[in-house]
Amino acid sequence: MLVNAVRLCEAEFGHLFLYDGEAFHATAVHSASQAFAEVRRRPVTLSELHPDVPLARVARTKVVLHIADVRTEKSYIERDPTFFEFVDISGARAELLVPMLKENELIGAFVIYRLEVRPFTDKQIELVNSPLKPSLRSRTRACSMSYVSAPTIFPNLYNSRPPPPKCSN
Repeated sequence: MLVNAVRLCEAEFGHLFLYDGEAFHATAVHSASQAFAEVRRRPVTLSELHPDVPLARVARTKVVLHIADVRTEKSYIERDPTFFEFVDISGARAELLVPMLKENELIGAFVIYRLEVRPFTDKQIELVNSPLKPSLRSRTRACSMSYVSAPTIFPNLYNSRPPPPKCSN
């Protein structure tokens, strides 16, 4: 899902988070720099974030969030340590966050980025927000899309836990 979202939206990189009720944990990273991958190795704990950090807003609202320029965000301007570090290390400018819900409960989110201030189009947002719609199924190949798993990028992240299962066709 992540690889196709980055491609379909003409983004430079992205990552997939799983949410455990307190923190987001990166489980996949695609096309990101090594420095960014190192930052994403650490869990993002909601209680430690500025309330306006985009990921905290997605957790609260459970809706897609599109930001044309992350450097105009209040949490960046007010220098939230986690968000400020992320923006400066990644070079991200435009950001699209898509919550993943199971029975209206947040179970994760995937986030894609552009390195330039260039908003995502409504069509791109619809494509990543509705991967299971029949008209889009052939283009997005829901659930069977390949991704780089966290154990590949972060070999010690899971310790003894196995990686998440892959979906089958």
